Amino acid sequence: MAAPTVKAVGADSVAASGNLTALMPTAGNAPVAGDLIVLPVFTRDNVNCTVTGFTIATGFPYRPNTTSQTYLFWKIAAGGEGNQTVNHAAGDGIVGGIMLVNAGTFDTTTPIDGSPGNTNTNQTFASYTTTIADCLRLLLIGLRNDTNSVSSVTGGSLTWTQQYYAETGASVSDIGGDIHTAPDAAAQAVSGTFAIGTSTSWASQTAIRPVAAGGATLTQNIDDTLSLDDALSFERALALADTLSLADSLAFQRAITIAETLSLADNLTAETGKSVSIADSVSLSDSLAFAFERAITIEDVVSLADALSFERAITVADVLSIADSLSTSSGVPHEVVINDILSLVDALHTHTTTEGGGGIGPDRGVQWFISKYGWYK
Repeated sequence: MAAPTVKAVGADSVAASGNLTALMPTAGNAPVAGDLIVLPVFTRDNVNCTVTGFTIATGFPYRPNTTSQTYLFWKIAAGGEGNQTVNHAAGDGIVGGIMLVNAGTFDTTTPIDGSPGNTNTNQTFASYTTTIADCLRLLLIGLRNDTNSVSSVTGGSLTWTQQYYAETGASVSDIGGDIHTAPDAAAQAVSGTFAIGTSTSWASQTAIRPVAAGGATLTQNIDDTLSLDDALSFERALALADTLSLADSLAFQRAITIAETLSLADNLTAETGKSVSIADSVSLSDSLAFAFERAITIEDVVSLADALSFERAITVADVLSIADSLSTSSGVPHEVVINDILSLVDALHTHTTTEGGGGIGPDRGVQWFISKYGWYK
């Protein structure tokens, strides 16, 4: 994961009293569907504020005293939003600024991480512990009686960036607001300080959560896939394509291993009471109908290798396993089967075999092997 990223910030939005028009970024920075619209508001009073269509983040407003407050509103954009009206009946000074967070970089279910850490101790901000790594920390600083913005923020060895500052001017209704952000790769507690002029300040710290993971991280194997298939009540025989497709949807991010294939065969044998071979489990042309009654063949092994993207040569152990199956099904002695397998491999790779005392090509080699062991599809 990575921390959410800031797309753009609107122009300063201030009012000496009454409602506030919060200015939306425009042109190439205008909100598109899926962007997060974040709207902090600071007032020099305790008049309730609302913004139509927006949610007030948990723990807000923060009111350090009877004449100051901070709100945090948010909304996931539908696209095409313009300036927003902050409803604020009369009262004193009010400032606010819209910040857009790029779509696809934040958690759309729970964008704001939790209730903020608040303090009205001048030039400090209280500790806030993020609940997940890779959040974008959000520090909202309210100012009174000062026309100077926050000059620096220090906390958690993080890199803090000023995204917005606005103030109404040096008067009795003077109010200022400052937004700083910092990406944080760890889930941890962070507190700190900031530098300003002579104003009275208060601060709230929370965070924007990163995009949610695409489901739990699983060690997915074929047994899990088949169990899920059963739960979904397939009304037809389950083909290998179904299995692989379902595995892909469950974030199967590696090749299926031979161990998983053998485990599948073992489980099907146990559940059906039939001898289910590797070929029965994974043949591209057959489904997992559990009704196969033939021995494993060389073609099945080749199909297995192709279907499961083998990145190694067939091993001696594989050959011995194949020989066991063929010997049992055909009655041919085990050592003879091994020699026949090797002859067929030679035919396929070197275009010759010595069966019958003379060299034959791969096509006749396959035909000879089929006739001897009853190999059929």
